[in-house]
Amino acid sequence: MKKNMLIIICILMGYSALYAETTVYYNIDETSGTAINDGGDYQPAYNGTPGFYNGVSGQTGGFALGEAGKFGKAIRFTSTNGSSVGGWVLTNSAPVLGRNFTFSFWINATDRQSTTPNPWINSAWATYAVAASGAKVVIYSNTDAGVGTGLTARLYDYSSTDSIPCVTTKLATMGVNAESNVWHHVAAVVTDLADITLYVDGVQYLSGSATSGYGAGTNGMDGLKLGGRFGANGANNKYVNGLMDEFKIFNWAMTQEEITALYQTKISSPNPADGAIGVHVLNGTMLSWETDSSAVITSRTVRLATDLAMTNVLHTFTPGSNTVNVTGLNHGVDYYWRVDIAGTLNDQPFSVQGPVWQFTGSQCNIATDITGDCVVDFKDFAVIANNWLTSEYQQ
Repeated sequence: MKKNMLIIICILMGYSALYAETTVYYNIDETSGTAINDGGDYQPAYNGTPGFYNGVSGQTGGFALGEAGKFGKAIRFTSTNGSSVGGWVLTNSAPVLGRNFTFSFWINATDRQSTTPNPWINSAWATYAVAASGAKVVIYSNTDAGVGTGLTARLYDYSSTDSIPCVTTKLATMGVNAESNVWHHVAAVVTDLADITLYVDGVQYLSGSATSGYGAGTNGMDGLKLGGRFGANGANNKYVNGLMDEFKIFNWAMTQEEITALYQTKISSPNPADGAIGVHVLNGTMLSWETDSSAVITSRTVRLATDLAMTNVLHTFTPGSNTVNVTGLNHGVDYYWRVDIAGTLNDQPFSVQGPVWQFTGSQCNIATDITGDCVVDFKDFAVIANNWLTSEYQQ
């Protein structure tokens, strides 16, 4: 019995570490509008606002929503030179992170519209700077003489200027023009506000010290920026040229195993969102998810249970698409569900067990709902009438 309990506890700890909470989560599935919505588990939500400098929305030097993403849709940033023209997503406030945290996102670099295109030079994919956290972080493309061209992540003390001693990862070499128009997973793990480790496609690049180099932008500016770094007037913000999808911040330092799981996942964007409360269940609940756009899915198995370990399975479905309608659910009950898929990716077969997601059915507090089905109808009035007649007869 003790052994079984230990196994269950380990399973729960593993699931909670990987899938329970995100501080910030942009699935970037918006196709229009003026906001990139934060679907993370913390409040308030840190919704982002797309914008551009010296460009035109949806064209050169701007941004475009609704592009084909790694999962569902993505945002495209466009810049001709990385400095004077570009687009971004900006939040004027950002979460105060602890001493340990992780950034995770997918990018697809495209050649700049210039005579010598190189998508991996001098472009900031994500910048975080919050005074209360004591840190600045920037994840960017650059060229390291004698090593190659690729991605780097840097950690700074917030109170210092850009040209300061900092911690930087070893360069993740991508090649000058290699692997453009290919999706890559990027993760930066900060440990104790003293060390930063970069992962690209699950490969780890350890940190080292640096005394100068690429900065996070103008000192004193707080927020979170995707597609560039901070600047007082928008110039010299190191704009990127390419697509971004599935941006997440986790308020803990992820392990190598957790980063690998993020990189290898082929299932994302659950609806209802993981941890959702008050989900409508009366006339059925539609479950949906997104799969890797590069994959050919040949089978899907959806399981719905009442426990995180998925031992008490209520329903099993094999839908032909990424949606399934579930009926017969109860109000105020916690439900857990998982999608397992199989198919081919790059002509190679795969079989993946998805993460466990959770939602809670809406509460029912209707005073005249006598029968308890959350509907005030003839059955309720029949019970009231019967009780009244019984009371009258007894008198």
